[in-house]
Amino acid sequence: QEAASAEAATLRDEVAVLKPALAAAQKGWAADRETLADIKKAASDMQKGLTYRLDEANRAVNKANKEIAILQMQKEEGKAKMLEAMAQRLEEKTRADALSAELAKTIRESSQAEAKLR
Repeated sequence: QEAASAEAATLRDEVAVLKPALAAAQKGWAADRETLADIKKAASDMQKGLTYRLDEANRAVNKANKEIAILQMQKEEGKAKMLEAMAQRLEEKTRADALSAELAKTIRESSQAEAKLR
């Protein structure tokens, strides 16, 4: 019985020593859980910020692509108008050349007819 009492006293002493260590460990675990929750929240906020910035970048790229497409269409329209103007000038020159040739022919024929009349 004495041995059992001594062992019980020893166990009580050990429990008395271990209780503060357990309480400190539990406080540490609680602090770790809070820190982990803070880290998770910060990571979530950072991810939201990155997602927002990525969306902004995508919108900017889409806007730039639309502007590029518009500029390309305007460039093609400008080329088409320039080609149209060139074709019109060529057509006018061809008509002028034909009229000039016709006039030269008429002048020759007129000169020949005049020569025959003399």
